[in-house]
Amino acid sequence: MGHLIMSIPFVTVIIPVYEAERYLSACLESLLRQDFHSWECICIDDGSHDGSTSILQSYVCKDTRIKCVCQRNVGVSSTRNRGILYALGRYIAFIDADDWISNNYLSAFESVAVSDRDGAWPNLLIGSVKRVLGDIRTICVDVKYSRVSEVGSGGTLEDSD
Repeated sequence: MGHLIMSIPFVTVIIPVYEAERYLSACLESLLRQDFHSWECICIDDGSHDGSTSILQSYVCKDTRIKCVCQRNVGVSSTRNRGILYALGRYIAFIDADDWISNNYLSAFESVAVSDRDGAWPNLLIGSVKRVLGDIRTICVDVKYSRVSEVGSGGTLEDSD
């Protein structure tokens, strides 16, 4: 009997969705155009009443890396936290449903994450956001890294600058 071998994604992209029909396709299309392919996407529909749910369902059928979870409206923070529960990736990236990302967004994060920083992988990667075309945003690739170092019972954040 054959064995099913599943590849664990490097990054899980979590997209909280609420009433995002106007922007959602552009967001998901930007994810599909990535030059980095080891990702999964967890879209959490936070009780949308517009066409967001049907858009999500069409993308779930289009690419098996995209998954959709529907829930009653609980707000964006709880929605992101629920996405974390489903995440399989080594890293987690959050993208808003009204954002789109540059084609090398995930590969830029991956290159920073795996580069040797004295043997310590970063705990936190941050990209910048640039506002364009009115109320639609794009995330540009200007990646900084940080890692948390244990100091006593607390921690310090070491910046890449």
